[in-house]
Amino acid sequence: MTGLAARDVYQLRRSRAFCETLTRSQARNFYYGLKLLPEPKRSAMFALYSYMRLVDDIADDEDGRTQEQRLADLDAWRIRTHTVLDGDLEAVVQSAVDADEAAQMAAVAEGPGTT
Repeated sequence: MTGLAARDVYQLRRSRAFCETLTRSQARNFYYGLKLLPEPKRSAMFALYSYMRLVDDIADDEDGRTQEQRLADLDAWRIRTHTVLDGDLEAVVQSAVDADEAAQMAAVAEGPGTT
């Protein structure tokens, strides 16, 4: 994590914890299989699952958003993904923070005991 401020390291740790929690709550069998992997492969797979899960959630039409809104959200996700893949560390940290905040907001909207 060279080049990251202490705040960014903290946010990345929170993001990793979020990814593990999301994987455990949404894909229990997959989660237990991934627990057998050594670090850092385990955390990477939790992150990959979470990424795919969040993209799938954007595309789902069960939340009342229009098709146009879902397409716009997917396009924004695509742009952010390319920014991260281009090595923009600030975008990596911000993506982790945004995913964490979005999940927390969704959990609040769904009510207690859903995370």
